[in-house]
Amino acid sequence: MMDSKPSSPLVHQWVVIIIISMLIFGTAAVAARADTSDTWSLRDTVREIEPAVVWIIAKIDTNEWSQGTGFIIHEDGYIITNAHVVEDASDILVGWPNRFDRDEQLATVIATDPDLDLALLSIPGSHFPVIPFDPLASPMCGDAVVTLGFPAGDDLGLGNLSVTRGIISSIRVESERTNRTIQTDAAVTLGCSGGPLFDLDTGTVVGIVQGKGMFLLEGFNFAVPIDYIFEFSQTPPELGTEAAIASLGGFHDENFSAPWDRSLESYNQGLIARGQASWGE
Repeated sequence: MMDSKPSSPLVHQWVVIIIISMLIFGTAAVAARADTSDTWSLRDTVREIEPAVVWIIAKIDTNEWSQGTGFIIHEDGYIITNAHVVEDASDILVGWPNRFDRDEQLATVIATDPDLDLALLSIPGSHFPVIPFDPLASPMCGDAVVTLGFPAGDDLGLGNLSVTRGIISSIRVESERTNRTIQTDAAVTLGCSGGPLFDLDTGTVVGIVQGKGMFLLEGFNFAVPIDYIFEFSQTPPELGTEAAIASLGGFHDENFSAPWDRSLESYNQGLIARGQASWGE
């Protein structure tokens, strides 16, 4: 029987180098794929929800106006925003980012609640894309969130939508009553009030951006919880968005052109309409 010839030390070294290289490059490739996936996931989310976000110009008198943001919660053109954005307004104009090439429209105030800082607006049309809204979603501290809005300023222009990212820092409860406020470190500027706070972990809008707090300290920005729409309308969440809007507008939910039990379904229909370039017509 022949004895096996011992391997050369040089061969062993090359084998070790090859194994280490495979491990290093394999780990880097996995990390790169993860980063790319996260980036594309956020990009796709923004692309899907931005058609439902509108800028708002509220004319108070000849030389006074207010600028804010709102977002569509029903495909028949119902928009939620802050009450302080449209307070005392004689005319309200809404519009979309420039790239959508959509005509601006006059909005009608359906209802406001200064205590909750909520207002419901309406614009003519149907088949508008909406932001997904699940009243049963439970946002938690640490959830990743994005805000979408139109920062005020002549240099920035109305048609340029701004997206910021952060986390839910706290869900605060006022000591004297049970009102909740969502605190986030996602950057908020003037003009973004009324825009959506979208939770990337739950996949649904969880708040209506209200603005800076704590004497404008950085990282202390607040939003009204989205489920306050049902306190606003005095309807139970299980009845859905249509019932809330119908209550605020003083009509029955069969007045809607195509009502659904949940707005997430309306959102999917809106995506189809947007893909067919027919939304809002």
